[in-house]
Amino acid sequence: MPPFPRLLLPLVACVLVLTGCSAAGDDGLPEAADGCPQVQVVGVRGQSQSLDKNRGLGTEVDGVVTDLEERLAEKGVDDIDVDAVRHRSRDASDVDVYDADVDQGRRLLARQLTASVRDCPEARLVVVGFSQGAQIAQETLADRPALARRVDALALIGSP
Repeated sequence: MPPFPRLLLPLVACVLVLTGCSAAGDDGLPEAADGCPQVQVVGVRGQSQSLDKNRGLGTEVDGVVTDLEERLAEKGVDDIDVDAVRHRSRDASDVDVYDADVDQGRRLLARQLTASVRDCPEARLVVVGFSQGAQIAQETLADRPALARRVDALALIGSP
């Protein structure tokens, strides 16, 4: 059984979205430009999760991304770049500290996605967030509809 069985259906849907589109490659994805991946995944970890473990993604996001990578590889897609949003994510009971970390995460996620769209316009974008990271992803894309339209798949896990 997959490590995150409740996420299996959304994960399968994500794979179908990413590989079921008309494009030039045999795998259903556009050919990547030089230096660009076919799929760009941006992960946003939860509150107090370490940047030093799980590729900086946090346990839950890393699990989803690993499953996604495996499923895309089965479809012949192996040109996948995974990046973590490197925001502060302190263990804070103070709402002002929490909100400051969310605000920083929103700015950094918007900056990363904007750079991906600008530098690799053919890459398919996937955003995965857990808890505080899900809040960051949701708010960032809700506030930037033009950027949200460029995101091909969004997985929000335990959004507050």
